[in-house]
Amino acid sequence: MAHGSVRRWSPGLYDWRKGFATTAIEAVQDEIDRRLCDTVNVSPKDRTPNGIRRWLDEATKIGGEAMWGQPNTENHGIYARLQLQSKFVLKVLGFHLDSIEGSVVKHPGFPVGALAMAAAAVERAFEHFINRKSKKENPPPFSARLNRDLTVKWRNTAVADLLKHPRRLEELMECAEGYMANHKPSARDYTNLGASRMYRREPMSSSDPARPEE
Repeated sequence: MAHGSVRRWSPGLYDWRKGFATTAIEAVQDEIDRRLCDTVNVSPKDRTPNGIRRWLDEATKIGGEAMWGQPNTENHGIYARLQLQSKFVLKVLGFHLDSIEGSVVKHPGFPVGALAMAAAAVERAFEHFINRKSKKENPPPFSARLNRDLTVKWRNTAVADLLKHPRRLEELMECAEGYMANHKPSARDYTNLGASRMYRREPMSSSDPARPEE
């Protein structure tokens, strides 16, 4: 799935897939904890349980913070930029890069499957925090059977869009490397399922709609 194949992870495939889900859950929890402690930039109202729930709902709208590096949910997310470059997706992709660091087997190309799986893991993580009944409730397993369709949806939409723009891919990978546990800067040498509810095609040309002045 990533770099053209997942066969070399077969002995530890469960742990590898579980790592995507765990990293996504931790990323969302870290942001919730940060907001609860931020008395400067987050209002008392937004630090309440209802405030956190509002943030979760806003983050998962089209153009929201869950998936976009420059989020903006106005007008169905038309002004949001950098899809799949949210810190949540980048942290999960950073986990993947850590997991293959030093691998004997190398596969050329961009980790298409890993990015799609990272997006799916982040979507599932936000859903868990929105839908859980108590803080002790565990998230559902991030199994291939339960999440294959969602992963393919992201592969066929947002990831496919990025594949048409190599420069954007390079920027995304550089950002993801920054989330690796031991980051070392280096030079980079099913269809018809529809789309996730959080996906919107991002304009990437000079014809992008102009952001109205405040």
